Amino acid sequence: MAKVWPIQTNFTAGQLSARLHGRVDVNKYKNGLKTQKNAYSLPHGGVVRRGGFNYVAEAKGTASGSELVVNGTFASDISGWTDKSVGSGSSIAHATNLMNIVSVDADNYGWAEDQITTVAGRRYVMSFIIGTGAINLQIGTTTEGVDILASTSYAVGTHTIEFIALSTSTFIGFNHTTGATHTLDTVSVKVATQDEKIRLVRFEFSVTQAYILEFGNLYLRVYKDNGQIQTGGAPVEIVTPFTTAQLFDLYFAQSADTLYIAHPTHAPRKLTRTSDIAWTLATLSFTSPPSDFVAGAGDYPRCVTFFEERLYWAGTDNKPQTIWASKSGDFLNMNQGTGLDDESIAFTLATDDVNVIRWLKASDVLLIGTVGGEFKLHGSGNPVTPSNVRVVQETKYGSSTVTPITSGRAVIFNQRATKKLRQMIFDLNVEGFVAPDLTILAEDITGDGITHMAYQQEPDSVVWAVRDDGVLLGLTYQRDQQVVAWHQHPIGGTNTAVESVAVIPSADGKSDELWASIKRTIAGVTVRTIEYLNDSIYVDSGLEYSGSPTATLSGLGHLEGQTVQILGDGAVFPDQVVSGGSVTLSDTVSTASIGLAYTTELVTLAPELPQPDGSSFGKKKAWNRIILNLYETLGISVNGKQLVFRSGADPMDSSPPAFTGQFDITNLGWKQDDSSITIKQEQPMGMTLISLTGELSVND
Repeated sequence: MAKVWPIQTNFTAGQLSARLHGRVDVNKYKNGLKTQKNAYSLPHGGVVRRGGFNYVAEAKGTASGSELVVNGTFASDISGWTDKSVGSGSSIAHATNLMNIVSVDADNYGWAEDQITTVAGRRYVMSFIIGTGAINLQIGTTTEGVDILASTSYAVGTHTIEFIALSTSTFIGFNHTTGATHTLDTVSVKVATQDEKIRLVRFEFSVTQAYILEFGNLYLRVYKDNGQIQTGGAPVEIVTPFTTAQLFDLYFAQSADTLYIAHPTHAPRKLTRTSDIAWTLATLSFTSPPSDFVAGAGDYPRCVTFFEERLYWAGTDNKPQTIWASKSGDFLNMNQGTGLDDESIAFTLATDDVNVIRWLKASDVLLIGTVGGEFKLHGSGNPVTPSNVRVVQETKYGSSTVTPITSGRAVIFNQRATKKLRQMIFDLNVEGFVAPDLTILAEDITGDGITHMAYQQEPDSVVWAVRDDGVLLGLTYQRDQQVVAWHQHPIGGTNTAVESVAVIPSADGKSDELWASIKRTIAGVTVRTIEYLNDSIYVDSGLEYSGSPTATLSGLGHLEGQTVQILGDGAVFPDQVVSGGSVTLSDTVSTASIGLAYTTELVTLAPELPQPDGSSFGKKKAWNRIILNLYETLGISVNGKQLVFRSGADPMDSSPPAFTGQFDITNLGWKQDDSSITIKQEQPMGMTLISLTGELSVND
């Protein structure tokens, strides 16, 4: 029997393809893993559990199904509505197709209330029309209640809001205290459906003024500072012409507070921000458009970007290989004039095949992705002008429609079949651009293909990609250190799928923040939520609490009926089912995180051990000892054995501190397999593995 001490000092190769599990001759083998779920590789070697996704809001719902308000049009009377008016002289009364709410003053005011039947945890769309004067709306689970919506004033006009029911009965109340008669025209409540995808887009005016835009079917909503921007109690929302089917073909380029938008079936648009609540979407008006550009159907470009003080457009249906550039410094002037150096440019790729342009990306040169290959546009060593523009094909892999990302000087793009990511970089050895395959060691991790990408630079360089089946993938990418490490991130919940990702600077400007649109089944209904990655919690669709000691954690309507994990004051509480939008703990806590569970799993590759008769593969093995080098870790298991970190010196009435150091594990038993080690974290706490070693016995 031989005893050896294999060691794995880092995990910078990430999850390797199953086709490499016997390739001990590959240098990356000793730094890789068989499985890496919900943990990402650090550029300096360790592997750390990802933070949880913090819940922000649900995507906009669409009213569907039957009307829940029995008498919401007031056609003949106001039957079904309860008069909750307070004091003398106040009342509610019927008028022609209206309800009058009569108030004398703040002490004597009119109040109309209706009770509707709802399903706890289900989202509803409520619309109402105020004909005269401002009226307050409040929504609760009991008569005169405000636990769903606190009393909010709405002006004359049509209003639409959304809410999550917390019980089988929901009370909606309208009142005002202005000493006048105000009128309510129509009230409607229907179930909200979220059967359509949304797309998240970054809008970064500055490090401290960064927004996430929620593009949905014919609308846009806005998020900032980890919350949804609202005005008058309703989300800021503008109308767009873009349907669900068109969202992931939109292409964006931003300058200051203006976002330029391209789509092949729409005239170019610009989105302009003047304040958090003031956004305008308008058709772009060029001062001098060329005759073959934005002239009508078939002439709308599919790509847009900035390069060398010009705004570039490319790829109309009628001219799929043509590129147009604005006058230098004048982005809306497309006049080609007489070919002076600063005038507009039009150029068509000269190729043997029809190479439809799919993306543009500015680097040291302008890189162009087409169906048939990748090109560079430059100015022969000088800024591009109408007379010196050159386009050269650099690679012939072909590109998908997924918008590429930039990391340093490298442009990372999705190959035409969508299963491979390639980094397009300049190589001095060939004096041109090359595009090596970033998935070569993990070709199976992309499944049926990539649909969307985003890049997080801080605190660690990670490319985030959405897989076709909704699994979130991460690629720790640091080209200077030759770190290319793939990992996968299944999100907590039922029937969960990530559909879109975007990255913006965090509210404090010190790191980058990953946002995601996530589809789940909650209370039997498909919902889509907007969430961001939060390294201070370890639950998904989660919320944090910090305040006075309490045993009741509320505000959980979006998780109604779901089993949730709870970490309170550093201690793990038993799982609970959310009821009425809250849970009640066995003890009070001052800090807590609560949300859906997810599992972090690391499985090592088999160490190849020198043997007198050859390979150690297939022989019985036993880990006599495993030594994990950990950082701020609690709650993990190794090969199914739960580790106990509490020492005799730790107070019994509080949770033990996170462990940092070397942890010894013994007596894990013999295995007739590859001697892999499985490390899991299934509790709402952190984990960082720096390295591992141990004594392994091999039965000769």
